[in-house]
Amino acid sequence: MNYLRLSKSLPWLVLVVGFTVTYFSQQAAVNAAHQTQQDNFAYHVREITLRIEQRLAAYEQVLRGVKGLYIASKSVERNAFHDYVASLRLDNLFPGIQGIGFSLIIPPQEKARHIEAIRKEGFPNYTLRPEGERDLYTSIVFLEPFTDRNLRAFGYDMYSEAVRRAAMEQARDLDKTAMSGKVTLVQEAGQQVQSGFLMYAPVYRNGLPHETLAERRANIIGWVYSPFRMNDLMAGVLGARAGNLDIEIYDGEEASDKTAMYDSTPLVQHQHPGFRSLTQVSIAEHIWTIGVHSLPSFDAQLDKEKPRTIAATGISMSLLFTLLAWLLIRDRERALQTAAAVARESYKNEMLLRTAGDGIYIFDIDGNLVQVNDAFCRMLGYTKEELLGMNVAQWNAQWSAEELKAKIDALGSSNSVFETQHRRRDGSIIDVEVNTSRVEIDGRQLVYSSARDITERKRLDQLLQEKNAELERAKSAAEKANLAKSEFLSRMSHELRTPLNAILGFAQLLETGSPPPTDAQIARLHQIIKAGWYLLELINEILDLAVIESGKLSLSREPVSLIDVILECQAMIEPQAQKHGIQINFLPFDHTWFAHADRTRVKQVLINLLSNAIKYNREQGTVEVRCTMSTPERIRISIKDSGAGLPPEKLVQLFQPFNRLGQENGAEEGTGIGLVVTKQLVELMGGTLGVKSTVGAGSEFWIELIRDVTPHLAAENTLPVELAPQTQGNEALRTLLYVEDNPANLMLVEQIIADHPQVHMLSARDGNFGIALARAHLPDVILMDINLPGISGIEALNILRSDPATAHIPVIALSANAMLRDIEKGLEAGFFRYLTKPIKVNEFMNALDDALKHAKTELDDAINPGSS
Repeated sequence: MNYLRLSKSLPWLVLVVGFTVTYFSQQAAVNAAHQTQQDNFAYHVREITLRIEQRLAAYEQVLRGVKGLYIASKSVERNAFHDYVASLRLDNLFPGIQGIGFSLIIPPQEKARHIEAIRKEGFPNYTLRPEGERDLYTSIVFLEPFTDRNLRAFGYDMYSEAVRRAAMEQARDLDKTAMSGKVTLVQEAGQQVQSGFLMYAPVYRNGLPHETLAERRANIIGWVYSPFRMNDLMAGVLGARAGNLDIEIYDGEEASDKTAMYDSTPLVQHQHPGFRSLTQVSIAEHIWTIGVHSLPSFDAQLDKEKPRTIAATGISMSLLFTLLAWLLIRDRERALQTAAAVARESYKNEMLLRTAGDGIYIFDIDGNLVQVNDAFCRMLGYTKEELLGMNVAQWNAQWSAEELKAKIDALGSSNSVFETQHRRRDGSIIDVEVNTSRVEIDGRQLVYSSARDITERKRLDQLLQEKNAELERAKSAAEKANLAKSEFLSRMSHELRTPLNAILGFAQLLETGSPPPTDAQIARLHQIIKAGWYLLELINEILDLAVIESGKLSLSREPVSLIDVILECQAMIEPQAQKHGIQINFLPFDHTWFAHADRTRVKQVLINLLSNAIKYNREQGTVEVRCTMSTPERIRISIKDSGAGLPPEKLVQLFQPFNRLGQENGAEEGTGIGLVVTKQLVELMGGTLGVKSTVGAGSEFWIELIRDVTPHLAAENTLPVELAPQTQGNEALRTLLYVEDNPANLMLVEQIIADHPQVHMLSARDGNFGIALARAHLPDVILMDINLPGISGIEALNILRSDPATAHIPVIALSANAMLRDIEKGLEAGFFRYLTKPIKVNEFMNALDDALKHAKTELDDAINPGSS
């Protein structure tokens, strides 16, 4: 018995010993490969550090050479400085250096004389920067090459800035080359700004001593210096040597974001680098910290092949020896286990065949049935005794005997799934799915098949296909109808707004014209204007309703400050309330509440509800506006009036389009659409709208909106359009080009600007003529209709934008296409503003003023490109 237990444990013992030896061998190989890669990394770090030190030492030597020019000359003129620096061939021999310059010390009493002397050299705009009174001035008087970026440094007082001053004083006091800390060079133009530093060498007055600190401070006349941009410098120093490493340079001994000056691969995050190094170097009396991190491409060079080979070989050998040991032990028991397994498998197959839900049958290659289960018998309606000995062709209703024989011969050992039809004993036909494969049992070729009745499934599939086809037809018809509806509404909007533009525009001009109209004329004009704006409101509400119902309304859901919206609504609605003698009370609430909604639509909803509360109130009535938290997730705004109230039978009709609940003949005008649009807008924002009313006591409408618990900061208040600066009358004559095919609209705009003599108007009746006039006259502003004969306003805009001569001119769209998608399309095309007809005179003049100011700014920038 002990021998048997020992023999069974032998394979496991062999496996454990083999895996143990393999593990330690593989770890030794991993450590050796890692050490080799560590040595390679250290070599690259030393090489990078040495190249930085050597290159900056070379630049230090260059500064000493320039300093020697001053020592060898009584005075150095600008041409001599230029010729000497040019002879150094900085671009070829010293890549990365930004330039070499000289900063002169200027006592305060010599400042005016110094500026005058430099200006006489041919630099009339020269001055010392920055402005201001100081105890001591310095100025960059020489800087070569004296082109491009370096021109921005001419006249700059580096001593006025703390970091530069510290390095200049260090160089002066030690009589050594000194390097500054991290700065932003004045040569930077605002794009692709790089960190920078400067290197200074002191220049003392010839013939005077500078051995002591006091002598150096007394006899210094300036500094020769070089500015460096870190990225340009390191590109010249390292070239392609960074390779698979990320190199970072920090100013001073601290490595942080504040001191970072250079990163060779700034987009790489060093969460788990394979190798890293942090080294401090002293260069020109200044310390840099150099960090080097390995990149994944460097880490991938680690020799992993040898450890893998050792591991694979050891595991394979261990498994092989274990297998041999196991095979030796297994042979003794194999015979008994095989016999038992055969018995169990036979019983299991018999049970599977008997209890399977699908019909299972086995037949030979001639199609004669040799085995069948109960489910197949029930499927065809035969007994087992009747089926055994029958041929497949007797119940297959789809293929002839010859076709079946060919299909059986073509069967392979892999599963073959297909659909066919079987004939039941009563003659009925069923659809079946058959899964079949060819097998060999005891040298005999048999076919194993399982059949599943799919008659009901195919019926349902056919029904589903018919329903899908019906739905597709309905969807296509609905889309066509919706498209036709949208096109009709857009055309209706344009066709109605165009005559309304002339009606309201000329009515406004008559109302404010000279001579002023009589009282009777004013009363008639008021009726015209009132009816026109009412018709425009009706058009807008119908279009809003149509856009909502079509599902094309675009909402901008964002945090909305309720106090800001309510204050705006209060300012807009109070004049209407005062006109009707209604007192509005806005009850206080938490000003930190925000709703997650569309700001414009929330404002539209509240204005509509407030306007109704005023219009349908009693004389000297009241309106109460309350904001509460209905739940932690929702905010309720309720508007309660003291009007007549509504009975229950009218409340149920409240949100029906064009149903004004008997107010059609009342004093207050309305469309009967506003509440319908309001309800749908609230629901589109995820909210709800409700109402409760008591006859004789008034009605209370409320909306609930989703609360935003983490709102963004509200934008700062901007100047209202009404208070924006207007065009001054004493400005130069400005030109407006109006491209419009409607004579009434042309006449209207011409009369609007008649009171503005500084604006001269040109006109064109189509887009092509408008483009020609724009190119010939280069107007300050272009006013463009969208629907023009020939080419559209958008096409004309694209042509103007592609022409360099007219690309800068602001173009304002003025169109009767007032649907939201029309406005968005126009602004995306590049219009400066998109105004809709009928014209609102104040809105039009504000847009024209903005465009004229924009045009003047563009013109100034073109004339003086460097002024900004």
